[in-house]
Amino acid sequence: MEDIVPALYKKIEDDYYNRVKKDKSIQSLLKKAESGSGTQDEISLYARELGDCAAKALSEGLQAKNLPGGKIYWNIADRTIKPLFKLVYDQVNAMAFIIQKNDDKKNGISIKPIKADFPAERIESIENKIVYVSMNGDGADGTR
Repeated sequence: MEDIVPALYKKIEDDYYNRVKKDKSIQSLLKKAESGSGTQDEISLYARELGDCAAKALSEGLQAKNLPGGKIYWNIADRTIKPLFKLVYDQVNAMAFIIQKNDDKKNGISIKPIKADFPAERIESIENKIVYVSMNGDGADGTR
């Protein structure tokens, strides 16, 4: 049996990147951060916008028509959802690092910003819920 996950994840990841590139708000926030004018509040906005792009890409990619038996099995969820969340996490942390470093420099602070730990347990909990709904519903969207 062919492993569909690499191609499926590639499709999801490409969709995510396309959404991010087209999102004017995300691009504006990135430019502000890179220019040194980004704020702490904008990190949250950036995270929310990236999360929306990721959710839409996952929703599109993990439709029943793209899945064996129309179900999201654990191995599929773990190899698509977690890597995409890790990608978003890394992008948000990169922006937070830049903004914090700029804020610290403006305030004469020379401490290296600390990167938050990846919330693997929270992601696995989300994956478990998605798999449960998929397996107990009529399709990947969890409808009954």
